[in-house]
Amino acid sequence: MFAIIQAAGHQFRVEPGKHIDVDRLGADAGAEVIKIENPRSDGDIGRYVPPYTSDQDSIYFQSFNRNKKSITLDLQHERARDVLHPLVEASDCVFNNLRGDLP
Repeated sequence: MFAIIQAAGHQFRVEPGKHIDVDRLGADAGAEVIKIENPRSDGDIGRYVPPYTSDQDSIYFQSFNRNKKSITLDLQHERARDVLHPLVEASDCVFNNLRGDLP
C-alpha cells in the first residue's frame, strides 16, 4: 500500500514505513496543507522550541511548517465535526498523527 501525492505538477509516491514529512513535502511542492492544532494545548508544542525570531516565532516550528496553513480546532468538541467534515470532504488526502483513541 502506498500514497500518491500530486501538487504543482509534481507527483510523489510514498511507500509505507519510514518516510520524510509528507505534508511538508507537499506544501513545498505547492499543495494546500492545512494543519489542525488543538487549542486546549496551545497548539503544536514545536511553537515553543527556541530559538525564536525577533517576532517571537519559533524557528524550529517555522522550519517544519513552512508553506502550511494552520487552524485551531478542538476535535473532542461535538461541533468540531461541522468544521472538520467539510475540510475532509474537500481534501484529496488526510494525514492523521493523533493517538488511536482520538477522532
